[in-house]
Amino acid sequence: MALDLVGVKGLLSDSKVTALFCDDQKVKTEFISKMLSWRRGDGAAGVIIYLDFDTAFTVFVEDHAELPYAESLRIFRPRDNDIDDVVAGVNSLSGVQIDTVVFDSVTSLYNLRRDGMDSSKVNQGLGLYLALLTMAASRSGGRLLLTSMMRAGKKGEDKDAWFRTYAGGRLLRKRSDLILRLSRDASGQLEVSVLKSRDASLEGAILHLKVEDE
Repeated sequence: MALDLVGVKGLLSDSKVTALFCDDQKVKTEFISKMLSWRRGDGAAGVIIYLDFDTAFTVFVEDHAELPYAESLRIFRPRDNDIDDVVAGVNSLSGVQIDTVVFDSVTSLYNLRRDGMDSSKVNQGLGLYLALLTMAASRSGGRLLLTSMMRAGKKGEDKDAWFRTYAGGRLLRKRSDLILRLSRDASGQLEVSVLKSRDASLEGAILHLKVEDE
């Protein structure tokens, strides 16, 4: 099923918690920037809180000074020892209209904590972060956007059995209203696939998005 640009914008606007499953860092950054630009173009106001674990978006913003959402953007770059404080600080903001909170990425959170914490503890922490950030955004009618990059994991006890999956996939599937998979097709266009939607008839729909599409 084909999906047009208006349809994708509508899905993103209606969703309170959106997860982006991505295979390519550049594709992910381009799409998030497009999404934030669309929001401003459609008249959305409010602050954009960006938790940039990956740091790729910070570099992108530094290289693109004329972004339409630049003045509303507040970037935080959490590290393992201050993630709790950053999330708590965002949740405690008062009198601030938040349009979008971006958590980029769940994969980097897992990588930061894989040496000192088992996966079940990381999942518990992630669940708490999602709850607090969703609460912070929803107080002013905003939305939460999470990203997850592909990573390798072990299957059972077999040291040689590996599989590829999206970090936090099970929790994100449960907590998200909308899940989009981002990739690049053979012609170089962004390919947006709907994996989960409140409208089940849209699941499996695909949009091919040119870089210049606004």
